[in-house]
Amino acid sequence: MTNLLQNLNIFFQPAIKALERIGSKAHWSLIVLLFAVCFLFSLGSGVYYDMFVLFPDRSLSLQELSDIVVYNIPTAVFEPFAIFVLWIVQYLVIRLFRGNGSFIKHGWVNFVCFTPFIVVVSCLSSLPMNTWVTMLFLVLGIGFFYMCVLNIWMMSVIYGVSLKGAFVSTLLGYIAIPIVLVLIMALCLISGIMELPHPS
Repeated sequence: MTNLLQNLNIFFQPAIKALERIGSKAHWSLIVLLFAVCFLFSLGSGVYYDMFVLFPDRSLSLQELSDIVVYNIPTAVFEPFAIFVLWIVQYLVIRLFRGNGSFIKHGWVNFVCFTPFIVVVSCLSSLPMNTWVTMLFLVLGIGFFYMCVLNIWMMSVIYGVSLKGAFVSTLLGYIAIPIVLVLIMALCLISGIMELPHPS
């Protein structure tokens, strides 16, 4: 087990050093920029798919185009929002395990890790499914798993917490995403901002 941990440490060391250098440039404006990149790519992917894949032979009116954009906004917001939830929950759990680290640095590193993944997934999602696209999604799945493991290892090394603590913080972060989403939707329904469709 010790040899395995040592080998993994050697394997992840170059990536962790790179993330440490990236983390030193953390700034709120850069986080907002990556949030906007995630949002715009996700929105563009949804709009493109609806316009050119679902309705390839149909001439859409300006109102229909506007409806398509509005329809895709919640999905486009969800992806960077999920990173925010993961960031906050991870950081709180890390502090609970007496880890050291900057809140903004942790968020910046998370966005740097996961923004390329969101951009590539958004681009692939705008394409009609076939064997090649499916294979690319499988490769992306492996890449996502690598990023999750790297994220856990990075927190253990940089923030001085155990691998167990880093794993628990990541697990709770992912569990919190659907919970927070449901709570927000419930608040929107209660306040009247959003309404469930009524049967005609």
